[in-house]
Parts: sequence; C-alpha cells; structure tokens
Amino acid sequence: MTEAQQMTSRERLERARKYMAESDGQALVLAARELIEGLDERQREYDEARKELKRKKRQGWSVAQLGIKVEKAYKAADSVIEISVFDRLPERTVVTLYHTPVNKGMKVRARSLAQRLQAKSGGDRPSQQQDDEWQDLLRQTREDLEAATRGTLLTPPMLNRKATRMHFAVEEADAARADAIREALAQIGVRYKLHARCLERLP
Repeated sequence: MTEAQQMTSRERLERARKYMAESDGQALVLAARELIEGLDERQREYDEARKELKRKKRQGWSVAQLGIKVEKAYKAADSVIEISVFDRLPERTVVTLYHTPVNKGMKVRARSLAQRLQAKSGGDRPSQQQDDEWQDLLRQTREDLEAATRGTLLTPPMLNRKATRMHFAVEEADAARADAIREALAQIGVRYKLHARCLERLP
C-alpha cells in the first residue's frame, strides 16, 4: 500500500483546503482530486467500522435501543445521528457524539466533480458559466467532506448479550477529549444515560 493510499479522509480534506487557497487552475484540479479521494476514503472508514459491527453481532452484541431506530438510520446513511451522554444528577450533558455519514447527495456531487475533472483534462477551454459551475461544485464537495468528517462516532452504540457492557466505536484526535469521552462512557448505566436523535444536518 502506498503512502497516498494510507492517507485519512481528514488529511485529504486538509490538502484540498491548501490547494483551494492557492486559487490557480492546477491547484484547483489537485483539490478536486483530494476531495473525491477524501469522500471515498471516508466511506471506506465507515465500511471498515461496519465489518466490526457485524463481527460483534455474531458474538452476541446488539445495537442499543435508544428511543429511535438508530440502526435503521445508520444503515440508511441519510441523516446525522446524535448520541448525547447525560449526567442524571445534576441533569446535564456530559458529551455529545455524532455519526456523519457520506450520504447519497455527497456521492452524487463527488461523481459529478469527477466527471467534470475528466472533461477538464480534455484540454478544451471552459466557458465562464462552466468555470463558475466547476468552482461551485468544488466548494460544495469541500463542504460535503467537512460534514462527513465532523462526526467521530463510527457505528451506533452496542450492548453485549447480558446488557452489562456497552461498546462505542469512536475516533477522536484530541487526546484530552478522548479521555473525557472514555470516562463518560464508562459510567453509562451507573450514573449516566444516553439520548439519541436523527438530524438533517449538524447543529
């Protein structure tokens, strides 16, 4: 596996942002490639997490029932899932986690960007309207990758067969926040409780 293939979706996003800041034609082409690869990589990251979810199900784990059909929303991949951890006494939110899927609209825009990228490589000079459409699509795809990488919850929370343990597949780059999340999750069922809801977009 090459170094380029090992890049994460967030690393692709950072590279795309740098290229877009340069604003020249070649840099924007490179930015488009990074965004397309970034969305593909984010989907791969979620696919890998799905494999782990299926493995745990075979071991007797199940998706936690949290008042909404979390697993259905997760499979549909068309809405953001918000999981909040509450402290019972006093009633306060300890931490909030988000699952931000690569939805159908993002995939459609990425394919459209790839098609326009291929057309640009043909050498024909685009019209002003085509150039404006290209830049607008590039911006939208950047926003898509930003949204898809905002969340850190890879799969819904899962309970073991005896409902004595809960598993969260969480990615967190910030070490201090990661420690706080682990501490909060360790107290679920003892002091803390969970609340889930589906959102059209991140708050």
